[in-house]
Amino acid sequence: MTTVLALDVGSSSVRAAHRPAPPPELLAGQARPDRLQVMADALARPVGVSGVAEASLRGAAVATLERMGYEAADAPVGEVFEPRAERADAYRSARDRQQRLYEVLRAEQ
Repeated sequence: MTTVLALDVGSSSVRAAHRPAPPPELLAGQARPDRLQVMADALARPVGVSGVAEASLRGAAVATLERMGYEAADAPVGEVFEPRAERADAYRSARDRQQRLYEVLRAEQ
């Protein structure tokens, strides 16, 4: 099993579900293409645009179906933004620097 993350960019909410992951592993709500590309670069993972206009409504329906013992079909996926390796490396380096800073600050408390 793989953890599939669904991200609604408008509300910054993340939902995880444990099931086989269809590519891409991260779906984002409707957002500007440049922001979705940055997200793909920063996470070093493909980011797909959700083909569902009302993701919250669909999420509620899927949760209800699953509680009733049914399995919902995968959400449609629109455009997929692939990470650019040269940018992903820069973001990874920045994350590593931020993590080191966080650890130093935590040690001082």
